[in-house]
Amino acid sequence: HPGDSVYPSLGHGFDVSYPQCVEGHPPAGAGFSVVGVNGGKAFTANPCLAAQWRAAPQPRALYLNSGFNPDNLGKASADCRRLAASLEAPGNQRDAYAIGCAEATHSLGVMRDAGVAGPVMYWVDVEPSNSWDESNLDLNRFALEGEIDQLAAFGRPVGIYSTFPEWGRITGGWQSAAVNANWVAGRLPADACSAPGFTGAPVWIAQEAATWPDSGYDSDWAC
Repeated sequence: HPGDSVYPSLGHGFDVSYPQCVEGHPPAGAGFSVVGVNGGKAFTANPCLAAQWRAAPQPRALYLNSGFNPDNLGKASADCRRLAASLEAPGNQRDAYAIGCAEATHSLGVMRDAGVAGPVMYWVDVEPSNSWDESNLDLNRFALEGEIDQLAAFGRPVGIYSTFPEWGRITGGWQSAAVNANWVAGRLPADACSAPGFTGAPVWIAQEAATWPDSGYDSDWAC
C-alpha cells in the first residue's frame, strides 16, 4: 500500500460519469469514489455531476478528460496564454500547453457551476478516444503538462488514469515529477499494484474489467 495514498488499503470503490446519468445507481458498501467532470471529452460537462457528487461516498475524487486538438487554442484564456508564453519551448509546444491549461480551467468552472468542491485529489483521464497528435508526442506531453500544472496549484495530489499501452502510444512513456499517482486500467488489480505505474509513479488504484454487480458502475480497487 503506497504510504501517501489517499485511499484505504484494499478498499473497493467505483468511478462514475455521464454514461450513468440514465442507468445505474451507486453500489452499496463502496469505500471510495471517483466522479467524472466532463462529458467524455475536454471542454464538455457531465450533466449529472452535481447529483453524482452528492451521492458519492468519501473519499471522493474527480477525474477530468484531457486531449490535444490545435483547434481548441481559441478556448485558451489570457492567463493560460501568458503562462505558456513564459516557457522556453517552440511556439507549437507553448500552444499545446495553453490548450491543456484551458482544459483544466474549463473543468474547474464546470465544478464551480455544479457546486462541487473539496476533492481528495484530481485524476486526468488519458485515452486514445480523445484527440491526440500521434505524429508529435511532444505536443501531447505539453498539453498534459498544462493541465496537470493547473490542477497541482490547488494543493491536491494529481494522478493519471490510463493503460500501459495507451500511455506509451500517446506520450511515449513520459514521466513527470508533478504526477503523484497512477490509476491503472487493463490489468488485474494484483498485477497493477505490484509494480510502479506507467508514469513511474506509484499505483494507487486499479480499475477492474467488470462492473459492480447490479449497479452499472465501474469497479476499482485501492492498492
